Amino acid sequence: MFGFFAGSKQKKTQFKLQPRQEVEVELQVGNGVYEAYFVQVQEVHKKRVVLQIPGSERKPMRVGDGQAVTISTLIDDNLLSYQGFVMGARDRDFDVNYPPKEKDVVECNFPPRDDDFRIEVNISVEFRAMSTAHTQVAKTHSVTRNGLFLLTNLPIPKATSLLMEVEIPNGSEINTKGKALSSVEDSSSGRRQYVTEVEFDADITEKDRAALIRYAMFFKSRQDRAEKRAAEGTA
Repeated sequence: MFGFFAGSKQKKTQFKLQPRQEVEVELQVGNGVYEAYFVQVQEVHKKRVVLQIPGSERKPMRVGDGQAVTISTLIDDNLLSYQGFVMGARDRDFDVNYPPKEKDVVECNFPPRDDDFRIEVNISVEFRAMSTAHTQVAKTHSVTRNGLFLLTNLPIPKATSLLMEVEIPNGSEINTKGKALSSVEDSSSGRRQYVTEVEFDADITEKDRAALIRYAMFFKSRQDRAEKRAAEGTA
């Protein structure tokens, strides 16, 4: 079972940012609708941090003064987040209050990234059997160091070779190959689905493996925030 701990009484890791560091920002863009982007830290000052405006250069995201924003950064196997507010926005960057008070920092500790590493997250994956041209979309049930568990509507036959693509928002695409090891029926959602274990091919690069695990960590933290908002009725 995945070991995920939040709000531990152990000493917190210091939330510290530096220029050119990549962080995740999550902003509310509608009633109960949130979007997250990876952006670069531009400048760090005594009482504020300057962040890159999300979106493309031709179509930047609209950010307004006073808008709440959650900033997350990964330090080793600890993902740290705090909710700040926009102090001022320009065409290319915006200011957020910084540094956060220790009591406002939420720290999530992840297990070592070894063969037992596993995170339960529902990331979208495009995949197709190498013997067909038909692409399908599934959600992950979980991410491990050595593969993915896909949640599919139909079982995938054992030993089926797959091509898979995971798109990281405003980041890179991870393309890899894998082989189905098993498909187990799962009706926990109220409808018949299958959890299919897919093992990565040996030629997956360490860069792609690390990028996928890193993205899964941020996604897990964001997923937990959404569940907390829903439970508190503040979504």
